Parts: sequence; structure tokens; C-alpha cells
Amino acid sequence: MGFSLDNSWDWTPDVWAWSPDQGRYQPKYGAPKAHVSLSLSTDAVRPAEAYDYWRFMAYYDFDADPRRPADSEGPFHASALALIAPFGEIYTYHSASVSGKRTERHIRSDDIDSFTIGLVLSGQRHHSGAKGTTLSSKPGDMFLYDATQASRIVWNAHRAVHLTLPRQVVASSLGSKCVPVTELAKALARSPLTPFLRSQMRLVARRGASLDQAGRALVFEQTVQLALAVLEQTTSELATRADREAYFVAAKRYIDAHLADPQLGVLGIAGALGCSRATLYRAFSERDVSLANYIKEARLSRAAQLLRKGAAPETLSKLAHDCGFTNADHFRREFRRRFGLSPSEFRMLHAAGPTPLWETVDLY
Repeated sequence: MGFSLDNSWDWTPDVWAWSPDQGRYQPKYGAPKAHVSLSLSTDAVRPAEAYDYWRFMAYYDFDADPRRPADSEGPFHASALALIAPFGEIYTYHSASVSGKRTERHIRSDDIDSFTIGLVLSGQRHHSGAKGTTLSSKPGDMFLYDATQASRIVWNAHRAVHLTLPRQVVASSLGSKCVPVTELAKALARSPLTPFLRSQMRLVARRGASLDQAGRALVFEQTVQLALAVLEQTTSELATRADREAYFVAAKRYIDAHLADPQLGVLGIAGALGCSRATLYRAFSERDVSLANYIKEARLSRAAQLLRKGAAPETLSKLAHDCGFTNADHFRREFRRRFGLSPSEFRMLHAAGPTPLWETVDLY
């Protein structure tokens, strides 16, 4: 398509190989190497071509409906400011009415795997899920969009701001369970963290255009971290107590099987179980124990069990390593704090038969 463009951007080819004067973005260009900005508008496009131009340049993760002049409120117009990072984008935009859909065929063919959290500034948004559930969002409401779920969207004339991230960035917040975004959005409205994210996104919408590159990078990072925290809290709220009980039992089994891994922690456990970090934290806190303390206690108990059975290795460093501790001195201190004895004293107390030669040296 040949369109006259009304765009401006602030990067050079060494930062990002793609630029709007090359036409529609394609995945082969990858992401920028630094935080950049792009403004996009239909102002310089002929009215008859404005809607097709916007569909071509701005819509990637859904298929916009054809615009019927008889049903519209006049010539189509839209503009947007994008703050684009190496791992996501924030868009602030205003647009005439638009509607479209995301189908299973689109999901299979375009391989777009992103997740969006946004705020309606004016107008209304109507989102219908694959099972017919519909959620309407008015000014001040947060909204969600999952490019891996079939849906239909209808906007009237509106202003909005949204953050779009690759799924791997939000995976630890959402877990692997595919929760319908209509259900997630309802829980999002109840989150005590949502007002903070709402305020942050309003600030981005008002002041984003005035930020330099360093300011964009700082604000982008803060917005992402806040959004991920909100999504974690929301998915934790959706998990029922029975779900959390199951996650707690499964987590204990996973921990017992991976105690020797010094990197064992919430990210790996949540990923293996397919739940969010917040859900996992809550599953343990409901039993008045932190996940980190549970792992430490399990490691110390494993060490004590090996010593009690006479099955411990011959050096303190090897025993510490086998139980997931990276520092032998730290292991010794934690063991004494927990059991009131050093590892060697504990072993000798429970030893049956002659004391091995290695125990006669104060290795522990």
C-alpha cells in the first residue's frame, strides 16, 4: 500500500533496523536495542484512506472490521504515541470507533504471543470472549487483552493507554493456566494494587511525550513492575483455597526432589507447577510459613537425615552442596542454629558403630 505518512520517530538504524517509512513492521526486524518513541497519526492521510492506513500500520494482533460509512460518525481519525522497549510497548492513543476480532485461525497463523493491560481514558470498550462472555469498560476501568485467546472487541470513539508485553515476561505472574480475560478483568477491578497502576498509566498518558530516553526507560521499568505485581495479585485472588492447597502439596514434593539445586526458588517452582508466584507465596503464607524458610528447613532436615543415617559425604562442603547450600560456613551456622549442634557433633551423637576417620577432624 502506498500511503503518505505522518509519523515521527527518534531512533537510527543502529538502534532498530525498522522504521515507519519502510511500511508495516515485520517480526524479522526484531525489537529495538534501546527505549525509543514513535508518534503515528492519520492527519496527513486522505480521509478516504485514513481507516485502511490505520488498519495497516497500527493493528497487528486483531483483524479490524471493514468500516461502513453509513454506520460511522464521520471520517476516521486516530493518533498514537508509542514508547517502545526491547521487551514491550506502551501506547497512548485516541481513535474514532473501531471493532474487530481475534480468531483461532489468526492465533495459529500469526504466532503473536502477547498480553496487554490497559486503561480506558474516555469512551467505552466491549470485549466478548470465545464462550460469549462480554465485559464492558468505561472511563477509569482497566482492561486486558490476551492475543492467545479468541475474542471480539468493539470501541466507540475513545482514548486509552495500554502496556503490551511478550508472554514470557508475564508468565510467572499469570501461571500456565489459561484464565479468560473477562474473568481476570473482573478480579483486576478488586485488586488493592489497581488504583496505583491506574494512576501510573494516567501519568504516562499525560507526560510520556515529554520524556527523554532515560526517563522513558525508568518509567517503562516502573510501569512493567507495577503491572506484573497487579497481575500476580489478581491471579492469586482467582486461585481457590482448594487450588492453593494442591499447589502447596505439589510444591513440597517439587522442593523435596530438587533440594540439591542451589537455584531452587519461587520462579522455578511456580513455572514447574504452572501457577503464579503470588499464588505460590499465598499457598505457603496461609500455613504461616514463607517459601524461603520452608526450603531452608527442608535442606537442613535433609542434612540431618543424612548425618543420622551415616550416609553423609566425607566433607562439609560436599554435604552442604548436596543439600543445596553454596557456602559451607553458612550451612554450618544455619545447622547449629536449627539443631543446637554442629554437623559433626550431630553426626557423632547419632553415630552407630565406630566413628569414621573423617569425623576425627573438625571439618564441620
